[in-house]
Amino acid sequence: MRRLPLSSDTLWLVGICAARLGSSSSYLAYAGVLPLLQAEWGMSATAAGSISSAFLFGFAISLVVLSALADRVGARQIFLWATAATAVTTAFIPLFARSYLSGLLLFTLLALVNGGTYTPGIMLVAAALLVLLVVGVIYAFSAIGDSPVFSTGFTEVVDARILGSALAVRSLAGIGAGALATLAFGRVLDLTNPLGSAPRYPVGGWAFSVLGVGALLGWVATAWLRSLPESRRMAAGKR
Repeated sequence: MRRLPLSSDTLWLVGICAARLGSSSSYLAYAGVLPLLQAEWGMSATAAGSISSAFLFGFAISLVVLSALADRVGARQIFLWATAATAVTTAFIPLFARSYLSGLLLFTLLALVNGGTYTPGIMLVAAALLVLLVVGVIYAFSAIGDSPVFSTGFTEVVDARILGSALAVRSLAGIGAGALATLAFGRVLDLTNPLGSAPRYPVGGWAFSVLGVGALLGWVATAWLRSLPESRRMAAGKR
């Protein structure tokens, strides 16, 4: 049987997904090598968490600026330039990150350019031949379950002319909370464990309890959203 050639829309969608995967890998790798970096750079849990917080705060700022800019100059241009800048900055990390301070500065720089690969990417995918349904289902079950749901909801109820700005505000609130959570997690680890126990901490329950508070607040916010009449416009009213 003769195979049908892939359409240009399908190839573009695959390219967006691959670019997003590559641009996220450097920051995600930080968590994987964190025990080694703590020992190498002599970091406490608070210091280690501050790098994550700095990245998330920088990412949130980047989202606000670059997503709003995408409404004016186009999501495609922002996405392409941000992806290229992310690739260059990522290459700097293994070359020049040699201490806590250099790591903090480089990961912050990475965050400031990486934000342009997120909401502009969502804006591009929202216009695809949303194939999008299959990709969205796979992503939702293999990654964070709530983010794609609310991102899709935004595309359904927000005017396309301000979609980038609206997504940026949503991401600013969510990522800002995540930035504070990582810093609080590290600080609680330091306070509830013996001095010098890094990178292996015998007591972790109190730190994870901090994350539980955020999850509880998220559940309350979701229940409140469902009570609003505007929520009936999401998913064609299927609540």
